[in-house]
Amino acid sequence: MTDDQGMQSVLRSLRAFELVAERQPARLSELAPELGFSKSTVQRILRTLESAGWIEAVDGDVTRWQVSARAHSALRGERSELELRKAAVPVMEALRDDTDETVHLSIPRPGHVMVVIDHAETRQELRIVAAVGTAFADTAAAGGIAVLATMDDDRVGDAIQAANEQAVAAHGGVDATTVRALIDAVRRDGYCVKPAESGQTIGIGAAITDGTHEAVAAIVLVVPVVRYRDEDRARLGVRVLAAATAVSAVLASR
Repeated sequence: MTDDQGMQSVLRSLRAFELVAERQPARLSELAPELGFSKSTVQRILRTLESAGWIEAVDGDVTRWQVSARAHSALRGERSELELRKAAVPVMEALRDDTDETVHLSIPRPGHVMVVIDHAETRQELRIVAAVGTAFADTAAAGGIAVLATMDDDRVGDAIQAANEQAVAAHGGVDATTVRALIDAVRRDGYCVKPAESGQTIGIGAAITDGTHEAVAAIVLVVPVVRYRDEDRARLGVRVLAAATAVSAVLASR
């Protein structure tokens, strides 16, 4: 198959998926004329989409097709992430301008990790910026600790256990006492201050919650150790907490 043929195949599948979403539950006999292909070709496309988990057959005398629960979940997640970015970016840029430090936006993902999805980069010459897509263990990052602090102790224990299993494989370990002390501090102050494992930066993070008060993300101020002073801890922490609170308020209003 050539590149052009492969692209045409992808486009046909996407159009079929869109049409199923528009007409669901849709029959093969109504999809084929709209797509302009034979019934056998459309049937193969539908079976391919079904095997990939994007559509599913509805029981009945005549097979009808509808968008699967997996597809709905993926689409909701994408919309949620776009809404989060829309709400967070102006606040992140304001925090960046106020502190002249880089700000990361990260979200929790399965496997007890936080993944960076956006950042507002400082204009200072010395800057340390995690690329979009970078993942950190939630127990190892200020944003992850801030999110864990919103959870019950059982879920915190699960995260610590998962981190220890990963660390043991790498001949390391996670100090559960230290993690729980950091979580207690977040529950008291509203923000986490934690050195990065690289030793190059100090992260100051606060959790962002949605309308159900579930933590969906974290804002993290990233300060190179050479610019961080202990006396700035509370001043910067309060600013990060205010930023996270502002984004949470926008999400809760939607």
